[in-house]
Formats: sequence, structure tokens, C-alpha cells
Amino acid sequence: MKSVHNSSKMLSSSLQLQVILAQLSSLNKFNSSITVHESVMNTPDNKVVMIKQLYLGSSYAWFTNSDGQYQGIGNSLSGRWEWFFDTPSDVIDEDSLDNIRKAIAIYEKQRQPEYVLLPLDLRMEVGK
Repeated sequence: MKSVHNSSKMLSSSLQLQVILAQLSSLNKFNSSITVHESVMNTPDNKVVMIKQLYLGSSYAWFTNSDGQYQGIGNSLSGRWEWFFDTPSDVIDEDSLDNIRKAIAIYEKQRQPEYVLLPLDLRMEVGK
């Protein structure tokens, strides 16, 4: 009877390993891709707006609403996305904020492809 129990245990371990490998494969695929998602976000001035989020893998992201009034940067901290609303500053200038909308439009094939500089604050800790 022990051998049946051990076989079952090995099968269970094998299935767990397959699940973990599939999850790692999905994460690796996401990390090497660019994606856009729509979401609702609460703004600093207590409004609820529909925004688009442009993800670069699982570490960096940018967001904007349709008219560009609300924009910013997201990063992954402790496995959760944190979103930071931005206004032109010493780190992010007005052109960079406009480029968030431009990059999303390029991704959605509403604009011709071109190089776009996106704001990036390297002082933010990523992936912790």
C-alpha cells in the first residue's frame, strides 16, 4: 500500500511543479511584452476616471485618461501595482506626459510607429 501512496505523492508533486513552471512561463512572457489595459482610477481631486495603462513587463507602467488631464507612472512594489499621478516636475516634463498618450495610440495602431521617450523615475524602487 505504501507504493500507491508514494506514487500519488509523486504525481501530486509533479503536478505542482507543472503548475509552477506554467506560472513562471506566463510571467516570463508578460515580462517581455508591452500591453495596454483600461481601468477606472480615483484621482487626487476625488474624481473617478477611465484610464488606459501601458505596461512594460511587470515592472513599469504609465497611465493616462483620454484627454491627458490625469497621467502618471506605475510600478510594482511587493507584488502590487502602485500608481503615482504626475504633473510636470524636475523628473517628468510636459513632453514626457504627452508621450504617454502617444505611446498608447501607437500601441493601439492609431498612430504611425515612432520612437517615444517615456518618463521614468529611477529613484522609485521596482519589484520589491
